[in-house]
Amino acid sequence: MDKKYGLGEFAKSLGCRAVYDEPMKCHTSFKTGGGADVFITADSAANLS
Repeated sequence: MDKKYGLGEFAKSLGCRAVYDEPMKCHTSFKTGGGADVFITADSAANLS
């Protein structure tokens, strides 16, 4: 398994969301940035600790 998919699956097992090859321009105020191999977000504050 590729490292990025392994990381994404691990994040999902912790209750987070993982998106592969996500353009960072969707998440910055200046709409710049390349693609992230894995973009992980927490669905709740509890998932941050």
